[in-house]
Amino acid sequence: MSDKQKENIVQFAVEKMYKVGIRSVSIDDICRELGISKKTFYVYFESKDQLVREMLALLEQKLENKILREVGEKDVIQVLQEWGEMARRTKKDFKQTPPIVYDLQKYYPNLYVQHKGHLCEMMYRNLVPFIQKGQHLGVFRKELDADITAQLLAYAHYCMIETIQNYPKRRGEMIKIAKQGIDVMIQGILATPLVPQNEEDTKGNTTNPEIDNSNNIK
Repeated sequence: MSDKQKENIVQFAVEKMYKVGIRSVSIDDICRELGISKKTFYVYFESKDQLVREMLALLEQKLENKILREVGEKDVIQVLQEWGEMARRTKKDFKQTPPIVYDLQKYYPNLYVQHKGHLCEMMYRNLVPFIQKGQHLGVFRKELDADITAQLLAYAHYCMIETIQNYPKRRGEMIKIAKQGIDVMIQGILATPLVPQNEEDTKGNTTNPEIDNSNNIK
């Protein structure tokens, strides 16, 4: 039996559980929809809990690959502009807590805390070289400790997301929360503050007239 089959099971679990939650997907459901026997399932996984752990590991790896592309291949200004656009997507992304997140919090609390810790650590690890790059280019404040700044940004990011996900009464303010959170995180590290120029900036689109896309300070 190949590792490819194991990858297929994990990938299917990610797609299915993200839509309907972990509790709503049984081992029988997985085997039936993939056309495999339960014996085959247990060759790769001791239990459904192990499948959930490997599913989260896959999600973490995919997110890290995405971050590596963003901070590695794109210039600093482009990444900041895309962060500013995050507030525009917030209303769609956080209209309701994804079923998989709800189930993790309720039925797998220890695993959820561990997963959140892995995400924060991964973001921190990749933010350090990004901040150092921005400091070298003169975009970020050079007096800041890149290591400490990366830790603060990583935890602030997830605190902002949890504020939106875990407090339904604040969903009506999610654009405001996202915009202010992103503004605080970005403004705090910039050598030259972002200056809103028009109405569009109040919706999460921040641009800096003092910095051009070639990373030169004007």
